Amino acid sequence: MRARGERRGRPALSLVRRATAHGLTPKGLSHSGLTRVPRSRGILGPRVDLRSPEGDAAKRTLLLCASLLLAACQTVPENYIQYHAGQDALTIAERIANHVGTCWFDGKHKAFAEYSYAPELSSPSRPRVLIVDRADPQGLPQLVIEVIKAKRGSDVRLFGPLMATDDADDIQDDLRRWTGGAREC
Repeated sequence: MRARGERRGRPALSLVRRATAHGLTPKGLSHSGLTRVPRSRGILGPRVDLRSPEGDAAKRTLLLCASLLLAACQTVPENYIQYHAGQDALTIAERIANHVGTCWFDGKHKAFAEYSYAPELSSPSRPRVLIVDRADPQGLPQLVIEVIKAKRGSDVRLFGPLMATDDADDIQDDLRRWTGGAREC
């Protein structure tokens, strides 16, 4: 079995050996100083045996860094309103998308005259309905209705700039009713 860093029976050479092989002479060495020195340092410093007490600290540090990176990747809105539904996420999202289309965008709700909606029901774990500006459909959504799978059923979250307008109470009331199973506008 080969030792760490060895290739085909030859010990690993240090950076000194590589530098002198390319005609570079480190300070204090001559060209004849081509001694074989096994590598003793890792990329970022000396290697640490993970079974030692220093290794326990290294493991804790790596675990902390990994958890911080994972937490940084989560995108949960800060200010949202949430309702709970007893059915699966896709069923609730389809019901909400149908009601949004018929109740808000078929000319029955004047507050949504300058908006259009885009249901994104292709994701079974996190379907959404986006309310966007009719003039800028590729822009940021003005209202996001997101349905997330929960332990028992699903949660419906509302967030976006429309939740800070005068129509926010009507939006909340409608979505609370539709999440609960109401069929009327």
